Amino acid sequence: DNMMDDGLSQDTKDFWIESNIKYLYNPTSLEFLRDAVSCYHPIIIRGVVNEWPAFNTWNIQYLLDKIGENTPIAVNVTPNGYADSIQSNNNEKSDSLIDVFTYPFEATMKMKTFVDMIIEPEDDDAIPYLSQQNDNLRLNFPSLLNDIPKSINFADEAFNYINIDAINLWIGDERSTSSLHKDHYENLYAVIEGEKTFYLL
Repeated sequence: DNMMDDGLSQDTKDFWIESNIKYLYNPTSLEFLRDAVSCYHPIIIRGVVNEWPAFNTWNIQYLLDKIGENTPIAVNVTPNGYADSIQSNNNEKSDSLIDVFTYPFEATMKMKTFVDMIIEPEDDDAIPYLSQQNDNLRLNFPSLLNDIPKSINFADEAFNYINIDAINLWIGDERSTSSLHKDHYENLYAVIEGEKTFYLL
């Protein structure tokens, strides 16, 4: 039975999941719909973000100037970089470890304080990650909106978007990790500076 289950599992993976991630260059809505959305495959798109003003202007000093060094912002802070994750904590009743789901501590701090924690970290037990998922770019950082397009044509047409649900700005470093999860909606993730590693199952 185990051999049959293993074989069926492998057949299913071979049928649904490609071993290589596709690359598209500034696709049309038809190409995007055909090669990504309709077949539920992640893809890497090139030739789009580099046309945005943000690609050439966003750096630490620019963000400090546009947002304001003293502007209060909400930042997720964790002791180990893992937010919204299962952590092992001491069980006071039995002196054993128990697994619990934990949320990050949401701290309000000045933009300059957050930047300093990223550039020159002094406390390994306080890892900051600007990662709210509440449309925070439009709600909290409107001064940056002119640096990105109001819409992305190929995505609007493929998803039949009238309005984009959320546009989020995430800023962190290599210490921040998003736990394994599944998003129940379509995402476009644009990397303006640095890199982001995704692990797909």
